[in-house]
Amino acid sequence: MRALLVAEADLGERIMRALILRRVSLIQSGVGGRVLIGPTNSSGVVRVQRFLTRNGIPHHLLDPERDHDAAELIARYSPSPTDWPLA
Repeated sequence: MRALLVAEADLGERIMRALILRRVSLIQSGVGGRVLIGPTNSSGVVRVQRFLTRNGIPHHLLDPERDHDAAELIARYSPSPTDWPLA
């Protein structure tokens, strides 16, 4: 694959552009990427969110107090507060 991308520079540029635009779209829309589950006021959640944001990694947060699916996951696994966030 690498040899093909080097030999066909136009193809390589198109693929890279598509990947970059996809990543920008994921970051802007807040969907896709990593899913964090935990309360928004948890220091662990805030720390991981800041790390992901600083590094431009697409992610979104599901708060178990507001999201039914996240609440079910929390009920099933019963994590302790030191386990926040779940990813």
